[in-house]
Amino acid sequence: MGINELRVGLIGHSHAVCLLDALGKWRDHVGLDTAAQDRRYGEAFRGWFEVDTGGNAFTLQGGGTSFPAPTEVVICLLTGKTLPDLVTAPEVGDVDKAQVTPLFARFVQQLENIDLLVSALHGYEAAIVSLIDNHPPYDFVPLDDARPLAPRPRQPIDRIHIARWVDKFAQPAIRTVIALQKALPSTRIVHVLPPPPLEDPAKVKRGEVLEDQIARYGFVRPSLRLKWSLAYCVRVKTALTAQGIQVLQAPCAALTAGGFLREDLSEGLTHGNARYGAMIWEALDGLVGSTR
Repeated sequence: MGINELRVGLIGHSHAVCLLDALGKWRDHVGLDTAAQDRRYGEAFRGWFEVDTGGNAFTLQGGGTSFPAPTEVVICLLTGKTLPDLVTAPEVGDVDKAQVTPLFARFVQQLENIDLLVSALHGYEAAIVSLIDNHPPYDFVPLDDARPLAPRPRQPIDRIHIARWVDKFAQPAIRTVIALQKALPSTRIVHVLPPPPLEDPAKVKRGEVLEDQIARYGFVRPSLRLKWSLAYCVRVKTALTAQGIQVLQAPCAALTAGGFLREDLSEGLTHGNARYGAMIWEALDGLVGSTR
């Protein structure tokens, strides 16, 4: 059975945009097509910080794509105008004490009777901590990675400290997706991890919300940005797979030899574009077909 035979839902923040762009025209469903253009962003994020979906899902008809895609998708989109957290927790890592918001409950109600729910929730947290070179020179070695430390004068940071940081910005995705699983026990959920960083983000014309900091500090060196990205993805994947939730990483074909996102598949500093979204849909179709 392929993805086109399933009732599919999609819930996500900004990393859902590439998946929607791959399917075709959709912005008119939420008023983004007529919103003012923010000069800091490309056309893909027109009106992103101006329009709030209000918790209202919309349905997008698929078909006519050159890649395997759902015939219909129920979409719950959280724009930059929407409150980012669907689930809150009093302590980092305390998933059992997580509290859902009214917006979460509204989304869940609209996602009932879905066979497959694709999550593109969060994922931007890793980029926030790893993009701007505004700290003294440092480096770290992830627990499961053989990448070496940079030579002096970069200060090695203790793995325990790094693990705490990674857990802090991985928790929003972890607790929200687990909460979805509990709220929709008969629905299969696949969480899509964000793409890895670009090797040279300085080639991107727009600095987005970080343009002032980029001008002042510049970017963190490529190897360190990749370490942060991989550490985040490993933490989220480990936590979710322990709960029986499938996790999809960036397809190998989307990466350079060094493990970075290919430039032709990028949208802005940290996102994939429509071509990247098509590769994710194709990977989802393969995952569905191989595990049913």
